[in-house]
Amino acid sequence: MKHRKPFYAFIAIGVLLLIAMLSTPYMLREDNTITLPMRTTESESDDNKNDSVDLNILSITPATVQAAISTLSRPASYQRTQTVVIYWNGGESTTIAQVAVRAGITRIDTTMKDGTVCHTLLCNGTSAVWYDNENTWVTMRAEEFSADALQRMPTYEAVLELDVTQILQAEYSMYNDVYCIYIQTEQDLDGYAERYWISTQSGLLYAAERTLNGDVIYRFSASEPGIDPPDETVFLLPDGSRFPQQ
Repeated sequence: MKHRKPFYAFIAIGVLLLIAMLSTPYMLREDNTITLPMRTTESESDDNKNDSVDLNILSITPATVQAAISTLSRPASYQRTQTVVIYWNGGESTTIAQVAVRAGITRIDTTMKDGTVCHTLLCNGTSAVWYDNENTWVTMRAEEFSADALQRMPTYEAVLELDVTQILQAEYSMYNDVYCIYIQTEQDLDGYAERYWISTQSGLLYAAERTLNGDVIYRFSASEPGIDPPDETVFLLPDGSRFPQQ
């Protein structure tokens, strides 16, 4: 099957970016709801027709979920906490990052295993990386750099590229007190499958999992974005200059 490429791509780019980093010494929209496919119930008889109220029922299925997702858009400005856990036989690794987005710039502050914090700014394929309170930074550029890959987060819009037969399950439901569109892909010939929970309020990926023969090998989770937008100073380089530099 072909639909695994987007997930592999973000993993590959994320690994390359991580290696590169280790080798170096919101404003939320006021109305961010979506219009989903609906069906209206009819009264059972003419006798109680006047007493009945039409019920709008959100209907998300494998056949309608792509149309629903296409109505979503990510906020231009937000900040939140994200957690990625990688599982393998006998162990696991957890990475926690503070993410801020504003005016096309993404900042990711990732706490490493040794307690140091890696700071990354990314805009239009250009990234700047420094650690803790360093005053210098390393600049890297590659057209394939993406904010999602740098956050080790799958791009949920990839679901739009799937054939409907590759979507095993889809529904509108609450997950950890957040209303989400849930999608589960069909297991491929190698045993891999993905699950996505997309917040219908923020338009952001809220949670995701990758499984191998039913076992979770990757898990992504995030908090809902804060109300206040990140300050512009969050996106400055260590010396106080603007990023990206002209």
